[in-house]
Amino acid sequence: MTSIACSVGEIDRKDAEQVARVLTDALWDLPSMRFAFEGVPEDAIRRRFRRGLSSVTLGALSFGRVLAARADGEIQGAAIAYPPGAWPLPFFRWVRSGLGFLTIGPKPFVRLARYDGILSRLHPAQPHWYLYFLGVPPERQGRGLGRALFSRLAEIAAADRVPMCLETDKESNVGFYAANGCVVTATHDLQGIGGIRLWQMRSEPSSTTTAE
Repeated sequence: MTSIACSVGEIDRKDAEQVARVLTDALWDLPSMRFAFEGVPEDAIRRRFRRGLSSVTLGALSFGRVLAARADGEIQGAAIAYPPGAWPLPFFRWVRSGLGFLTIGPKPFVRLARYDGILSRLHPAQPHWYLYFLGVPPERQGRGLGRALFSRLAEIAAADRVPMCLETDKESNVGFYAANGCVVTATHDLQGIGGIRLWQMRSEPSSTTTAE
């Protein structure tokens, strides 16, 4: 697909629900989400995941950064990131951010909490910006939206002279981030978490983005 003109900027609270919808469409089929919601009908997964993402988005407006890529008058991609020292979130911020996930059901919640605990234990200690979510719905991919979001976040991290760190459990995402200046720093096979493979990646302040 051909790249389209888009603008990337921070959102207002009124945009939080739309961001949650966009991220749900983009991320609901991640291996970690499929593990968490195993046995749950697809429409219910999307509905419950969107409720959780809505509270994460609202929380990130207070102690993180939420960016949206807009094209043709609507939000078509979004990203949530946290500044140096903000992640893992302190307990009360974690609770506030995850309130929506309390409604997804006990089994999915416990599974997501286990996965989140692993991510926290593996989290790098050095100062960095942390890319928590970046997503563009499948039907809108390949048009430069993801690249534009990542490029803006890379600029923010570079201005603070720290790397941007992230992890992904979807192999096809590794190539996207590598093309945009990231390197794999570690891989982990998560036993007991659905056989998920996790790639930890980092973009140094001097990295430049090149492709989507």
